[in-house]
Amino acid sequence: FARPSFLSVGVMVCDVRTACVVMPSCMLSEALADRGSLSMTPRPIVQNPVHSSERPLEKEINLPRSATASTLSGHTESEMSTSPCHTSSILGRALQLSRSPEGCRQVQDALGKAACDSERELLARELHGHAIKLMRCPHGNHVLQKCISTMPPAALQFMIDELLAQEGLVKKVAMHRYGSRIVQQLLKKCKPSQAEGLAEAVLREAVKLCCHTFGNHVVQHLLQ
Repeated sequence: FARPSFLSVGVMVCDVRTACVVMPSCMLSEALADRGSLSMTPRPIVQNPVHSSERPLEKEINLPRSATASTLSGHTESEMSTSPCHTSSILGRALQLSRSPEGCRQVQDALGKAACDSERELLARELHGHAIKLMRCPHGNHVLQKCISTMPPAALQFMIDELLAQEGLVKKVAMHRYGSRIVQQLLKKCKPSQAEGLAEAVLREAVKLCCHTFGNHVVQHLLQ
């Protein structure tokens, strides 16, 4: 076979800046020369814009300590000013508040934060004559227990007097779910000479109290 002539054969030349074309081999040298003379200027690299969520975080703004302290102190002062635990806000309403869930907490708070025993006795004076009812109250019994824990024994005499005012009342209170706690704490807090009548009333009903769910705790406390 005859060797084909390169002059008549088309050569495909690819250029990055032009589409693929077919040119004769006689034009190949000129194309290559022109290609060498072309200056390939690189395109500038355009960075992608930073998304709002990818922006660098700004520096945290710290409030001055003085401003923070003043804010906290102001909040505390406002809470203290509206707190109903002060003795002056309880006077005249101690008995009524002692019978409610929220009110009994206020009375207990006032007894615990009173400046002296005279203020506590002033509050407890409103409970005189109502001790038996409060001993059986699910809320009032906590107020009486707070009186026992914060007041001197002499100031608790009104509870003992009301218990001994009626025959058999000590047994009834000692068998009560809440009243038994008051009797136990009175026997523990008061002096022997002061609690003598109460202890004798418990011993007279010792047999019945020992067999009772709540009364047996009173007898055990007395024997201890």
